[in-house]
Amino acid sequence: MMFENKAGGADISRIADFIEKPGQDCGDDELEEGISSILTVLDKNPRSILDIIACHPYIPASFLLSDLAEKMQKKNCADRLSVLFSGYLSEITEACVYNIFDLKRLFEAAPAEYADSIILSFSGNERIFRRTITADENPEETLAALINQYPLYGEKFSDVFDRYFSDNLSNHM
Repeated sequence: MMFENKAGGADISRIADFIEKPGQDCGDDELEEGISSILTVLDKNPRSILDIIACHPYIPASFLLSDLAEKMQKKNCADRLSVLFSGYLSEITEACVYNIFDLKRLFEAAPAEYADSIILSFSGNERIFRRTITADENPEETLAALINQYPLYGEKFSDVFDRYFSDNLSNHM
């Protein structure tokens, strides 16, 4: 990955290693030290955290973000991730959401007050919405699953689906 060596006074390669490491594999001291570094970077250069999550060559962004949120929850500071959602919502949605399971992980990782914003970002970006709806090659079933999973947004999803897929669906795949 192409990152500067330091981010907000912390060694970015160590932070990337911490983000990549599954939470269940982190000891208490490692968790404490890693979260401390993450919080420092979130305060000084949150974009570098987004870049690590979004640009990983092997691990999907939704998995990295979800795991980081779980690690931070263990230290009662998951709300500090709000800086990523307030400053980089469209980028984080773009990086994370490729199917309905990714959308669910994004919702679970985000502070609750960003639910509506995530839906607007997701449904307002034709490319993200299309790739999610067509991920399993059965858009109608995926739409039904989205509506079932997020009933408060069912009308919004249906409207967006109709807008993006009102022509011949097969022309857009």
